[in-house]
Amino acid sequence: MPTNGAETGFAPVAVSVQSRSDNAIILQAKNPLTGQAMTISERLKAWALKEPDRIFLREREGRNWSTATFEQVWRRVGTIAAHLVRTGCSQDAPLLVLAGNSIDHALATLAAYRVGIPVAPVSPSYAAYGNYDRLRALAQVAGARAAVVGPEICAEARDALAGWGVKVFTPASLEHFAPDDALVAQYETAVSLDTAAKLMFTSGSTGTPKAVINTHRMMATNQLQLSQIWPLAPDHPPVLVDWLPWSHTFGGNFVFNMALWHGGSLTIDEGRPAPALIGKTLEAMAEFAPTRFFGVPATYEALIPAIEANPELSARAFRNVQFAFCAAAALPEKARDRMIELMRQVTGQRIPMLAGWGSTETAPCVTAVHFPASHSANIGVPLPGVTIKLTPEGEKLELRVKGPNVMPGYWRAPEATASAFDSEGYYCIGDAGRFIDPDLPEAGLAFDGRVAENFKLTSGTWVNVGALRIALIDATRPYVQDAVIAGHDRDEIGVLLFLNESASREAQGLAPDDDLWSAPGVIAAVREAISAYNQAAGGSSQRIARFRIERSSPSPALGEITDKGYINQRGTLRARSAAVAALFADEHHKVDR
Repeated sequence: MPTNGAETGFAPVAVSVQSRSDNAIILQAKNPLTGQAMTISERLKAWALKEPDRIFLREREGRNWSTATFEQVWRRVGTIAAHLVRTGCSQDAPLLVLAGNSIDHALATLAAYRVGIPVAPVSPSYAAYGNYDRLRALAQVAGARAAVVGPEICAEARDALAGWGVKVFTPASLEHFAPDDALVAQYETAVSLDTAAKLMFTSGSTGTPKAVINTHRMMATNQLQLSQIWPLAPDHPPVLVDWLPWSHTFGGNFVFNMALWHGGSLTIDEGRPAPALIGKTLEAMAEFAPTRFFGVPATYEALIPAIEANPELSARAFRNVQFAFCAAAALPEKARDRMIELMRQVTGQRIPMLAGWGSTETAPCVTAVHFPASHSANIGVPLPGVTIKLTPEGEKLELRVKGPNVMPGYWRAPEATASAFDSEGYYCIGDAGRFIDPDLPEAGLAFDGRVAENFKLTSGTWVNVGALRIALIDATRPYVQDAVIAGHDRDEIGVLLFLNESASREAQGLAPDDDLWSAPGVIAAVREAISAYNQAAGGSSQRIARFRIERSSPSPALGEITDKGYINQRGTLRARSAAVAALFADEHHKVDR
């Protein structure tokens, strides 16, 4: 049940609901959007003047930490901005940034913002596999004039960019040029809230990626919206420790901009949601004591065994955390409950576990939880200034969005832009939602799957892929790490399963060199868990008839998984079409009824 905000420190929840004659439902926050929007550059300058010596960015350098204060960042950004202009970058000739998270990456991005050059961040994974067709496609979509390429990128990828007529620079080289304050001033006066600040690429799961225009207004508005629902005291700026890639909107907009907007600090985490690296995340958290913690489901799935193994380190890591937040996909319920309990055990406090929803096209947040929520599917209520239209689409309610944090369109793609909005100007995000409690809209919305991911069985019954995937992972813990649902135009559902290797070996007492994927005990345990799940499930749209355990992990190179660690349903089914065919052809994949 939502509260008035007093017991959580969050803003009170108040929404308005309008039911229309066309069966659409209009949902808004009653609280209007407040605060003064300004460009990201103006906000950075304000903090450089107000708190020049406050550390803004921190990254690991050998055994020590390298830092950059707000004043240092502002000064260094000016030098880089002048060089970008001299290079020929402009509002019509964007800058590509092909690099992992780093202070240098941040400087190049902020420099482009300052003089009105759209910056297009690209995941290093596009340069990691020897085939640069997708990298070339992104460079062409953006129309990039120059690229800042991180030291971790191979020489072949750098040469490929140069061969396509893109000027290539290393991040460090950009500061070796002479400053030119007059030149920078000439260009920065033309930068407004509606200037394109960033081009964020879509996943491209259905074709060539599109470049989403993110304006200064979109990014600034989203931070104003979030600050209204999660208030911050002026003398308590956020302290963040984060690894989420800046080539995606969660890390590059939501987290990075939160630190910048509020004059906070961001420690660039060298950890990752993997058994061998998640310890680095806890170590950095223990050293710098973040006040808010953000992650994707894979982050929390990796943290659970790490916290269990080292409660003393975890107690230091979470000692100042006010809330933890999960986005990009729903966290399985058992994992959410376990994470909440572990945080309580190590800190003695009940730390709220929150969620939200949005997309690259919304910079990114549209809804968020700012009240106690009992279920991981709860994505909260609309942020101030946002209007959501729930439109009937088959058996679902499609969520469509309007607000100042919604994109103006796709870069140089008028047809794609036109098709992304309905006749009333709502952005058609492609997700479905439902009310947690139809009689109490303040209780929030539940994510109800991707409209495009869901499919029909030959019986005409719809399968809700998102909800089924989460329920299946919950039912097969600790063996299954992830799952892909198949069955379009078939009479039953089949699943491709990816094992949690360390947990499966531990559960079965297997040695590191034992063949996990053909181990009879593992197969029998998974089969038994699915059978038990089926007994409690509803009709054919929820029962699993077949399963196949995949030996190879989902591959980013094949479009099966993103940098943020979540599965690409369509991409995996496409890449593993032979496995799907075998799943439905071979009777030994059937689940015992």
